[in-house]
Amino acid sequence: NDLAYSPAKLKGRVKIIGGGNVSKISLEGKITGTKAANLELKIDKLAGDKLLSIFTDIKPKDAKKKTKKKKKKGSPKELKIDFSPLKGFNLDFVASLKEFSWARLKVSNIKFKLGLHDMAFVFQNEAALYGGDINAVVNAALAKVPAPFSTKATIKKIDGAKFLDEGLGIEDAIEGLLSAEVEVKGKLNYPTKVTGVVSATFEKGKIIDASKLLPGLSKEIL
Repeated sequence: NDLAYSPAKLKGRVKIIGGGNVSKISLEGKITGTKAANLELKIDKLAGDKLLSIFTDIKPKDAKKKTKKKKKKGSPKELKIDFSPLKGFNLDFVASLKEFSWARLKVSNIKFKLGLHDMAFVFQNEAALYGGDINAVVNAALAKVPAPFSTKATIKKIDGAKFLDEGLGIEDAIEGLLSAEVEVKGKLNYPTKVTGVVSATFEKGKIIDASKLLPGLSKEIL
């Protein structure tokens, strides 16, 4: 029998253990019909590096090291993934994150949209990064076996100096605006073979110290 639930709301405050951060998290949504869901998740702040440390710092007591058996080398067998159990299931999920940080790297106004209708999967993402924008779209036709997918990601006019400094720890290497575009196509099987194109542009900029970007270069070449 079809089930129908009235829209439910869940709001609260969550303190991330070990991270020292207090984040506001709210979940709003509704579930109607047998195989349909519509949910929205909102998060105020999240420190990814501190959250990860919770799991990486925990070690089981009296853990014994296991010796790994050497596997015979050879070409792996192709594994085709069948998504037919998802037939008839429809999903809409929206999530937003005001600020995500990893060490000194900060990404703001992150929005995710995930949809599944008639075995067509769509994922969309947008965010703000150092004065620029990040956008990504993933499409997959899950009705086919193996399912073909395509993804396109773009980065538009971010501050290159701040990104390298706070994101990668490279100071005073470049100045200017960085833009890039990545397109990838393939099929959801294992092993996965993909094809793609990557392009990048550098506007109103200059290279201050190339040795910081390519440390292998000698001073004579520079």
